[in-house]
Amino acid sequence: MLPDLARLLRVAFVFALLAAVTALVVRSLGNQPTVAKVQSRLDAAEAERNAVAVRVAPVVAHAAKARAAANPALARAESLHSQMRVAHIRQLVPPLVSERIQADSLAISALSTALMLDTQAAAAQQEQLVSEAKVSDAARLTIASLEHERAPRCGRRCGMVLGAASAIALGMAFR
Repeated sequence: MLPDLARLLRVAFVFALLAAVTALVVRSLGNQPTVAKVQSRLDAAEAERNAVAVRVAPVVAHAAKARAAANPALARAESLHSQMRVAHIRQLVPPLVSERIQADSLAISALSTALMLDTQAAAAQQEQLVSEAKVSDAARLTIASLEHERAPRCGRRCGMVLGAASAIALGMAFR
């Protein structure tokens, strides 16, 4: 009975050793994405970046035009404000006051439009920054994948362990 138990333990040890070697091999292969998958992600991220850049350019240009259009209205309001300071010394002239109110109203309207368009431009530029970050991450993953293919994680040390474990398992199995 004792020899059967020793043989059973030996076979169980061989199977456990083979399971450990198999687990080590599977772990050494890893779940790294292939270079082709990573390259396709990089291409998709670059395409998205280019599409975002195309969408952002008109928004930023429109906001710049709105800021430029607000400048004359703001200058007119400032001019009327200085004229009122000079006129205030003498007396307030009702046409000058109503003209200043209209100029202030136009300046406020132009500035609020410019602010709204600047906010949209800032959101578009933030979207562009996000797409740039995605491209950067995809490029980093592509480089890591290429490095992994060039030098796998499990190198000489792993091969030595697998070889020694296989030799021990075969020696125990044929004993």
